[in-house]
Amino acid sequence: MKLHARQLIALAAVVAIAISIFQPYSAQADSAYIKKIQYPGIRIIGLEDGRLVYELNGSERRVSISDVTRIQLEHHPAFNEAEQALFDGDPAESIDAYEKLVDELKPGPMRTLVRARLIQAHDRSGHFDQALQQYLDMIEADHGAHMMWLVPSAAPPNATAQADAVQRAQARLSETNDLIARRALEMLIARVSGHELHEASRETTAPGSAESHESGTVGPDAAPRVPVTDNDVVARLLNAGQFEQVIERTDVELEKRNAPLSRHLYYRGLAEAELGRDMDALISLMRVVVHFERGPYAGFCMMRAGEIYHKRGAYDKAERLLSAARDRDELSAHQRQRIDELLDADIPDSDE
Repeated sequence: MKLHARQLIALAAVVAIAISIFQPYSAQADSAYIKKIQYPGIRIIGLEDGRLVYELNGSERRVSISDVTRIQLEHHPAFNEAEQALFDGDPAESIDAYEKLVDELKPGPMRTLVRARLIQAHDRSGHFDQALQQYLDMIEADHGAHMMWLVPSAAPPNATAQADAVQRAQARLSETNDLIARRALEMLIARVSGHELHEASRETTAPGSAESHESGTVGPDAAPRVPVTDNDVVARLLNAGQFEQVIERTDVELEKRNAPLSRHLYYRGLAEAELGRDMDALISLMRVVVHFERGPYAGFCMMRAGEIYHKRGAYDKAERLLSAARDRDELSAHQRQRIDELLDADIPDSDE
């Protein structure tokens, strides 16, 4: 009898250990195909700053939504059906399901994810007007940096549709003072107008130089701002174009113990670049690249520093940085396209 009791106690202990081991995995039954590789047993949180946020083995990770082929969520069968339809090449069916989910879900990361997928579904289907309208609707409600990464690429069917789309985007641009929303709309207008060369040439006038700063324009291909959180005063200053105050505030923040150094150096580098202080900007950005290479801001800093070097004619340094940045997960497809344009650009002959 005593032996039986001991066996029961031992069995209970084994069961408890088994539950403690396997429970986290059973609670993480979502999956995603990222760059055509399946990642099962993850927990998907939603879309934030243009990146799919998910948890794997207790660690939160992020990947550009443009690199995600298909998502499967344990508790959202309707979303899974839409994803499967899109994956199988049936965008019409996926669009209907996404639209229903947008109406049903409350505002939050999951609804943002579904709205982003709806834009992508229309875009992949060549539905220019629908993709455009969904994008304009979303940008009015959500000014996150991911809006710059979801700019539709479908071509307008004719010149009339093109002119109408540009007019609608320009009207929305005139209604907002939000820096991220304005930059996203500028990218949309440039893409719809077909002036890709004009958009690229704006970088040669040095976004952040005295000329561009005085005119109030900011190059749309600069590294994106980080979305503003409730306590992120520096990001708010940056989005408001108060670049001198950003530099003053980061002086204070960088002196604090346990301060997020890479984030504040990133902010500082962007502000210095916008003010035309190229060398100061390079120092701030390269500190992130050197000391925080594995951090979430390194890729953006590589790209922005590469753009500055390219503008200044230091093409070897620019190529090294831009090539390294291109392979970073945090960069979007649009940013990689911008890097390709710089890397493929003809290098002017020096007259010196």
